[in-house]
Amino acid sequence: MKFLFMLLAFSISTPSFASFFQTNCSNAEGTTRWTQGHVENTLFLTKRSWEGGVRSEEVVKIPQWEIEYNAINEHEIHKEASSNCPANADWGIAKWRTLTWVQVELKRVNGIPFNTDFVGVNSEGSIQTYLICEQVGNSQTYCGPTPAP
Repeated sequence: MKFLFMLLAFSISTPSFASFFQTNCSNAEGTTRWTQGHVENTLFLTKRSWEGGVRSEEVVKIPQWEIEYNAINEHEIHKEASSNCPANADWGIAKWRTLTWVQVELKRVNGIPFNTDFVGVNSEGSIQTYLICEQVGNSQTYCGPTPAP
């Protein structure tokens, strides 16, 4: 009986997970990376320092809610979308992929400037860079009833 209940609960809850999206952004050097969506919501920044003629590098993971993200300029590079509606089905799957180029400024929400060791930090303590972003997603889509012949 317990197994039957679990099976029923799983089959009822599965449709609620019928969509997915994720955006991944990076600058050309890979020193600023931004992820947002169902998988992860994080900013990755690179710190560089020089001591005794030796360069060290560290990637710092910062939760997105600690960052103010300002898009200064944005252009769509590529967009594609499609859907699959099986024969005689009311529902199918839609998917999309979008590529954008974004000029951004990143600041801390609390107003504390980024340390000068962060790559791309300016004199105001914010980071300005250019990102290429890819957003992918899918969801359930309504296909409608098949028209009568």
